Amino acid sequence: MNLEIKKEKLAKGKIKLEVKVSQADLDNFRQKALEKLKAEVEIAGFRPGKAPNKMVIEKLGETRIESEALNLAVQESTYLALSKESAIPIESPKVAIKQFSKDKDLIYTVEVSILPQVVLTDYKKIKIKREKVKVSDEEVDKAILDLRKRMATPAEKKEGLSLGDWAEIDFEGSIKGVKIDKLTSKNMPFIVGEIKFVPGFEEKLIGMKKGEEKEFELILPQEAPDNDLKGKKAKFKVKINELKKIQLPELNKEFAQKLGAKNIEDLKIRMEEAIKNQKELEIENKYKADLVSKIALKTKIEIPESLVNQEKERLIIEFSRQIGMAGMTVEQFLQNQKKSKEDLDKDFVIQAEKNVRIGLTLAEISKAEGIEVIAAEIEAEIDRLINEGMKQGIKKSELIKNYESEEGKRSIENMIKNKKTIDKIAELNKSKN
Repeated sequence: MNLEIKKEKLAKGKIKLEVKVSQADLDNFRQKALEKLKAEVEIAGFRPGKAPNKMVIEKLGETRIESEALNLAVQESTYLALSKESAIPIESPKVAIKQFSKDKDLIYTVEVSILPQVVLTDYKKIKIKREKVKVSDEEVDKAILDLRKRMATPAEKKEGLSLGDWAEIDFEGSIKGVKIDKLTSKNMPFIVGEIKFVPGFEEKLIGMKKGEEKEFELILPQEAPDNDLKGKKAKFKVKINELKKIQLPELNKEFAQKLGAKNIEDLKIRMEEAIKNQKELEIENKYKADLVSKIALKTKIEIPESLVNQEKERLIIEFSRQIGMAGMTVEQFLQNQKKSKEDLDKDFVIQAEKNVRIGLTLAEISKAEGIEVIAAEIEAEIDRLINEGMKQGIKKSELIKNYESEEGKRSIENMIKNKKTIDKIAELNKSKN
């Protein structure tokens, strides 16, 4: 099939092709359409596909044949035209017929977003410094204190409540005599000094004993997530149900040995090493992310709007899921962050553009470096994800359905390939430093 193609480059990663299919080729498509429909139509006295053409045309009508011929011609010629222009579509093309009749060539236009050309910078020469790992004595001491808190034993306390105690309380908050559910709770456990509630709330409890009740008033902060609570005066009724003193274990050799260390000095060395390893992992991840972002920014790409919109929708769905799990609504989040929906939308667009730019850059580098993913790697990652999901209480059948689908496998393959590519980039950068 010989096509005449005129190409026009549009904005936002789109192209427009005007395609001309000759009368001769169009006649071939009419014959293909007739053969296809002949196999589908039922005509008395003939097996499917064996009736004479004239009878089939009389049965279906020429309009039906022409319509099918047009569909076949557009589908096949569009694929061929895009291939000739080395254009890979990333959405369904929009077709507009300009000319179609029995005695003329077929002329139509096709408008589509295509995978953009990615012009890489010399990513092997881009350098970025890693942060140096430092662990202070204060960090080690805090980590050991956290361990002592985890291993602490509570003991009944008859004296008044003080900072560091464990307490369980009932409290009810009201504004102008109306109970507010968001300021009310039953049997709430907490360690005094470690909760973030209404400023001044814990201070009002200092000195209270088990079984004691108290009423007091507080001004709610202007930063409250609900507009109807900001700056309001609230009255609280509080009762101490349980009160226990947290007894931290002595910082001695016995404590260290319970944690697998020889003594306190050995414990400090181990904690310092653990903190160092964690920091190194965080620094390495940040280093890789910064390096990839720098390379992506230097890569020349005309990012298609359709890809940005797709990624934006994915980000919105994930964001809604996360704040839902945190027990918040989008409106509450916006109030808390002092943002509008327009601000949030702009944030999503910026992040989506960044993600798409990075994704296209990594894909091009993976081709340049010949990075491949084998089936065994995909299966191993699926097993890992299923096991992780089951630990979180998700049904195995749901996990298998998600990860072992064709879409799931493609997603996992891309994730593994991206990780390999990022590791390769970091290795190349490291060798230059």
